[in-house]
Amino acid sequence: MSHNLHNESQVRLDAEDGGIATWTNTGADGPITGGYAATDYLYLPTDITYFTSTPVGSTIDGRYPADTSDIFVAGLWTDRYDSATGGPVVVHGPTTAGSRYVAYATDPFSRGDAERAWTLIAQAALWTSAGD
Repeated sequence: MSHNLHNESQVRLDAEDGGIATWTNTGADGPITGGYAATDYLYLPTDITYFTSTPVGSTIDGRYPADTSDIFVAGLWTDRYDSATGGPVVVHGPTTAGSRYVAYATDPFSRGDAERAWTLIAQAALWTSAGD
């Protein structure tokens, strides 16, 4: 199942049992995940989600690891979709209206607060509302 996001990117939702997943910080020197560890964690309540495409001009700040056996540290993800490997989970960029956006492929407001999820939301709010 895919959902449109800003008509330029797609979110893939693979129905699986959830768990604690790892993601790799690819934006270590960027404005969104710059203060994060090289590898961090997120909670996926029921499904593994990631972007299958991202808008032109966007920057990928976080991805799932390159090997399916490294994605979940706890959980029941049974079918191990290879397409999820390296899948983007956090992106940011400019809009065509001259503003900024941050997009998450996961639900940062889910019932299970992952490590630093609220600070990631706060950082996104500060960066998108700041001027150049």
